[in-house]
Amino acid sequence: MKKLIFVLVVMICAVFTNAQADQRGYVTMGYGTGGDASGDNLSLDFGYLSKGLKVTNHIYPKMLVGFGFSVIFNGNDNAPSDLLDYACPHSDWTDKGWYKPGPEIPFFAKLGIGGDTGYGDLFVFGTLGPSFDSSSIQVGQSNVTGWYYTEDSEPGKTRPLVGYGIGYFNKIALTIETDNRRGITGSIGFAF
Repeated sequence: MKKLIFVLVVMICAVFTNAQADQRGYVTMGYGTGGDASGDNLSLDFGYLSKGLKVTNHIYPKMLVGFGFSVIFNGNDNAPSDLLDYACPHSDWTDKGWYKPGPEIPFFAKLGIGGDTGYGDLFVFGTLGPSFDSSSIQVGQSNVTGWYYTEDSEPGKTRPLVGYGIGYFNKIALTIETDNRRGITGSIGFAF
């Protein structure tokens, strides 16, 4: 196990260091809204930009490789504070709705191609990854006692996140992207 951890650390350091002259890194933070998750989101992503390589007479485009995560604030933790963790012991109760106490957390990878505009690098990229949603509970209120009960629950779901975007990288990094879970997200950061 220690050998595996050592190998992973060495690989991560090799990818994200500026040891080669044809790479540089970036970090951005973003905010967005919309999408199927129906909530605002905060995002953090990081990665590297490779400069175009010239092999014989062919020039390969610049590449963007990034990774990130987001927090989508689509939970509604308005469940009663005195909620009991079991179903109502009788059938005389009223449904008070479904509650989702936690946010949705997507993890994503970015891959794109780009070129030099003369003032900085412009990239077009795709975004792909899983989005982990929190579990939901159905709350019922007893018509006899007025107490609140957990009538039913659904486990959290994993949904795909698929999208695309465009980014500008000079000393600052600006991206705007859209995907099915987060909606439209704008990010700002720096390239180094």
